[in-house]
Amino acid sequence: MLGEQAEEEFALRPVDESPDGEYYRGIATAMQIEADLGRLVCARANRLPLDRRRVFYAFAIERRTVEECSALGWGNHDRLLELFSQAVVAITGSLDRKANHDPNGSDPA
Repeated sequence: MLGEQAEEEFALRPVDESPDGEYYRGIATAMQIEADLGRLVCARANRLPLDRRRVFYAFAIERRTVEECSALGWGNHDRLLELFSQAVVAITGSLDRKANHDPNGSDPA
């Protein structure tokens, strides 16, 4: 199993180099982010606890409503929004820093 840092470095490779490129472009389109970040979002989402991962996917990718997810028994309105918020923070916490990372070792100031 790849370490977390190696996994993120792998996830930052250009989507065009991936046989799953179309899937990652779909994720990126749904989230309105750069296509090459789609794989990184997936890698981070896959590390989330099941409840957060499920709610994140339902809201951000499938565009389900809070009411739909609540009807599925995933929690009440406040709990679902809390889970989504926790997922977003975990996934995007350093996306900007990673997206601007220079592979030659110098990060922009």
